[in-house]
Amino acid sequence: MLFEIKHSQEDAKHLSIVLVKSCEAVEKAIRLLPTLKRSQEILDLCVEINRLENEADRTYRHALATLYQADAAPTQTLEILKWRDIYDNLEAATDRCEDIANILEGVVLEYA
Repeated sequence: MLFEIKHSQEDAKHLSIVLVKSCEAVEKAIRLLPTLKRSQEILDLCVEINRLENEADRTYRHALATLYQADAAPTQTLEILKWRDIYDNLEAATDRCEDIANILEGVVLEYA
């Protein structure tokens, strides 16, 4: 709503799906944390979160390359800036999920 976006981009949809999957994996891992008896499951979720973050990085780079294609008209500059900000935030959110996975992994390896 802030940017008054009228049409979505395929890369933004994909980044959003990856982010949701990352958040779901973080949630599952955190729910398993109190027991630590299922530490392998937590570690497997951490690996999945890292994989998803790598997928988000690839999608982010593709999105920016597409956004900055030479055939973009000068009148599209504002749209390019809006989408760059959206992509930056989606990718940064997947980075935070990876940060959480790294912390969870450290806790599991230290206490399991």
